[in-house]
Amino acid sequence: MLISSNRARPVMMDPDNPGGQEQRQHSRRLFRTTAQLVVPGSAPFPVRTLDISVGGLAILATVRPPQGLNCRVLLSLSLRGQGPVAMALPVTVAHSIFAKGEEGVKVGLSFNLLEPDVAAMIQQFVGGEG
Repeated sequence: MLISSNRARPVMMDPDNPGGQEQRQHSRRLFRTTAQLVVPGSAPFPVRTLDISVGGLAILATVRPPQGLNCRVLLSLSLRGQGPVAMALPVTVAHSIFAKGEEGVKVGLSFNLLEPDVAAMIQQFVGGEG
């Protein structure tokens, strides 16, 4: 079930991280583009990406998907020498929080079993080669 982001104050979704400390384990790269989040049983809906790492990505959405939800993100990654590459990335919702100062919910997504070529392209992009 998805929850609307029409809330007056930020609310932390992850009960194991009430202070909101950094949860990322990998270096990340700023990555601002539009994408689509595909949730099983629902039509895809537009999101904005915030950053990406070899372990996952952060997005800004208009709904709050529940922690642990498996879904896909559809996006294009521009790689040097190749141009934009369309990707359908399998992800799991790691955490979400209502984004203060932005309209929406900041959602942390972890990648699930990426194809080796896709993982290599993300590594190339994050490493500054894209």
